[in-house]
Amino acid sequence: MYSGLAAKKNKPFAKDSIDFHLHVKKTSNSPLEAWGFEAKGRVTVSSAFQEEDFILNMVRDQHILIKDHEVSANLASASEHFQVLHHAYIYDYGAVVHAVGDAQGEIIQSTIIEFTEQTKQ
Repeated sequence: MYSGLAAKKNKPFAKDSIDFHLHVKKTSNSPLEAWGFEAKGRVTVSSAFQEEDFILNMVRDQHILIKDHEVSANLASASEHFQVLHHAYIYDYGAVVHAVGDAQGEIIQSTIIEFTEQTKQ
């Protein structure tokens, strides 16, 4: 499968911009893992309500952990599906957190997406 990665013309690398790099321990005894963090803002009342309606219509919790094959069903924006995959591929992350907030800084939803090596190929 080929992915439309962002690249700089005539340069041998793909470019990417992620909001934060995290170091996470899943349990107190587990090793540190590198995760990505992508923050999105729904800054108009309309866009915030659309995000909240999507979560309610999905009948899902506000904060969830999913597998990579569940991304399209759990994130409202198709372009953001590709963005989190792009981050996982470029940085070789095992997981990327996709968090959406409103103009007041309240978190509308957060989704931790675990990526397999097969998906990142």
